[in-house]
Amino acid sequence: MKKMITAHVISIGDEILFGQTLDTNSHFLAVEFAKISIELIQISAVQDKKKRIRNEILSSPADIIITTGGLGPTRDDKTKYVLSQITGKALELNDQALKWTQDYFENTVKRPMNKLNRNQALVPIGTIPLHNKMGTAPGLWTEFGKKILICLPGVPHEMKFLMKNEILPRLIERFDPIFIFHEFVQTYNIAESELAEILTQFEKNLPDHLSLAYLPHGKRIRLRITGHGDDSQRLKNEIQEQIEILISLIPAMNFLSRGTLSLTELTATALKEKNLEIATAESFTAGKIAEELTTESGSSVYFKAGIVAYSPEMKEKLLQVPQSLIQEKGVASAEVALAMAHGARNICHSDIGISSTGVAGPNPDSFGTPPGVAFIAIVSDEKEKVYSFHFPELERIPFTKKCTDLAIQKLYDFLR
Repeated sequence: MKKMITAHVISIGDEILFGQTLDTNSHFLAVEFAKISIELIQISAVQDKKKRIRNEILSSPADIIITTGGLGPTRDDKTKYVLSQITGKALELNDQALKWTQDYFENTVKRPMNKLNRNQALVPIGTIPLHNKMGTAPGLWTEFGKKILICLPGVPHEMKFLMKNEILPRLIERFDPIFIFHEFVQTYNIAESELAEILTQFEKNLPDHLSLAYLPHGKRIRLRITGHGDDSQRLKNEIQEQIEILISLIPAMNFLSRGTLSLTELTATALKEKNLEIATAESFTAGKIAEELTTESGSSVYFKAGIVAYSPEMKEKLLQVPQSLIQEKGVASAEVALAMAHGARNICHSDIGISSTGVAGPNPDSFGTPPGVAFIAIVSDEKEKVYSFHFPELERIPFTKKCTDLAIQKLYDFLR
């Protein structure tokens, strides 16, 4: 049986550990490795310290180690110096790398390069420089022992260019990895523990080269079957057979979909299939529900309009919410939420109206409603629903995001 090829991504930079920069590079690399059936077994983040970087590389069990970051012109960029220590090879000015850097400054930056930029062409003897057409620091490809060490810049667009144009072609040519395939089934409105109990025997009966994973997100659970094998078509057929068995075991009312469509995508599909139009009326979510509903291509088929009425006065003027109702019940109330949804539906002549009203905080509103209170209302000709939520532990931005996601979930429930 073919050997599984493994990889380890090491993100270098204090800014990642300080929380100042989001490590999107690791996510990109994980996706790219999955495409060529190389198993990513570890993602690490380390400080800009030579000892930390060196220890992380030397302790890695992976066949392929990729570092991102630490290849710039400043003194805190230490990756190539660590590479020199590990390989025992001195740094030398690489003529090819120097020419690439000179050309980049001449043709792109349009100014002379300084001594620090010249130092970016320093490469350990025996290391292969990789042409970075998006920046000044070349990528580095080194083989030591039975491992491959690849050093890439941390700037995302530079890293992506090198990965796609220099690294992946070399890895595909070099290795003949075993095949890895994933298939997904999504469930809805069922607890993970309950689902696990239903699928206990199914998991026990899976062959050793197949595995089942539970990936919960809100009211959804994404079930992933992963398989490893030498024969691509045989593996795909096996996984499809198990997917069919899996679906047959899930209660029909809890089966959501095959594949990985998001709840927004499924909601958009439902609106299109039912030939329904929708309008939104939002207060504290400030247009985020409308934004979510219009992320899908072709959303103009089902989305009529969105109204953001933040103040009580605008709720009266734009959505025809009675002033007396606001004074009696307060802005953050089930009654006002329903009036807003009806107002959006009537004004926009849509089949469905959905609204949000609440208090994102950090202080109570003028009616004394505490932070974390929210109401989502959905109305149509046939029915109306209003949902209340209370998340006092959430700060303003995560609270708004949480309630936007819940609005889409409740809309999907409404359509089902």
